[in-house]
Amino acid sequence: MADIKCPILALVCILSSSALNGEDLKTLDRTTYSNITDISIYPNQVFFNCDGERTYVLITNLPEDFRSKHGIILKTNAPASQAVSPQVNPTDLFLRQNRESSLYQLESERASTTDPIGITTYTSWFIDLRSAEVSLSANTTTSYHSPTSPDRKHSEQMHFDIGQEDFISRVFAKFIEWDDLARTTRAENVEKEIARRPINKSASAFNELFPNGCSYKFVWQDGRGTLHVDDSAPYGGYFEAKDIIHFQSLLKALPSMKERLVTGIRNKEAQKDLFR
Repeated sequence: MADIKCPILALVCILSSSALNGEDLKTLDRTTYSNITDISIYPNQVFFNCDGERTYVLITNLPEDFRSKHGIILKTNAPASQAVSPQVNPTDLFLRQNRESSLYQLESERASTTDPIGITTYTSWFIDLRSAEVSLSANTTTSYHSPTSPDRKHSEQMHFDIGQEDFISRVFAKFIEWDDLARTTRAENVEKEIARRPINKSASAFNELFPNGCSYKFVWQDGRGTLHVDDSAPYGGYFEAKDIIHFQSLLKALPSMKERLVTGIRNKEAQKDLFR
């Protein structure tokens, strides 16, 4: 009996070790994930645990052997916005790997009224690059210049992963197109989704709560158009055409911001080496 139990025990140990170690995955964009476990398959992406975090990879970014092993079927009519380039921009990859630094730029304007009290409105638009994520925000402060009327502040934000700026630019362009069309034709109230994309990686803890990802919706109500952005909890915002026009301008600065941030990170690392 002892001779029979030993091989069985050895087999159990091997299987247990394999289950604990998980498997490795090298995606089409050359990102390597080691020891992935708890794989969940959804229509457009695959979620798994890796290095203590829950993350995902688009199905279009999976190699053929991985898809075959897990019975994943690649839809040939997948939306263009979800297509993945076989190579990742080296600058984006570097910034994903160095997540500590940040950089921002802004645009602003000031408007004043001429009534007896006098009201001043300050509006500013920010683009904030935090290594692996970009945020766009619109901030408004209304000053009533009266001790009995405190200033009011309002802020709206949207966030997206680095490398998705072309997708965001297309969303902005479509919003402006529909806003102009609705204004010209004096359209009735309408809501229509412009696009949808996978959830932000910074919000990976909410993956299972938001399996449908992030949505961008055009809303025309009472002669006014707004872009409703649901970036997944805790992000989201409502933006007017004026905000989107400023965001389009700020996005043009993003390539140079990336290069400046990369240079800053490398210089900081080089300085550390001098004092070793």
